[in-house]
Amino acid sequence: MFVSLWKACRGQLMDSGVETDSVELEEEEEFAGVSEALEEDFLCCHSTSPGYFSWRHQLHGSVFISCLCDMLTRHRRLELTKILTRVSCHVATSFHSQTGEKESHGKKQMPCIISRLTREFYLQR
Repeated sequence: MFVSLWKACRGQLMDSGVETDSVELEEEEEFAGVSEALEEDFLCCHSTSPGYFSWRHQLHGSVFISCLCDMLTRHRRLELTKILTRVSCHVATSFHSQTGEKESHGKKQMPCIISRLTREFYLQR
């Protein structure tokens, strides 16, 4: 197995965190740093990668949303990121556009899932 890690800045803002559940400290106690990252426990799902077309069937609607609804129904007991991985796999491997036009026929779609979840997330047990 090959794992590649890249560290690169994506801007100049710095995350100072957001204070949560503060407690009064005695004078001699040090602040323990009860704070969370601004985007902690955040999940963002895009139907396609940045810059690419998101396909929609005239009768059945969005390819991504249709697949998401199907997977949520069929795999509702799985953890959410596992369901989203199945959605990405299905859209990426099973879908291809059927327009009949040379420029747009047989094209693919790849969802983009951004997870900053810090724990597993279940919709239903």
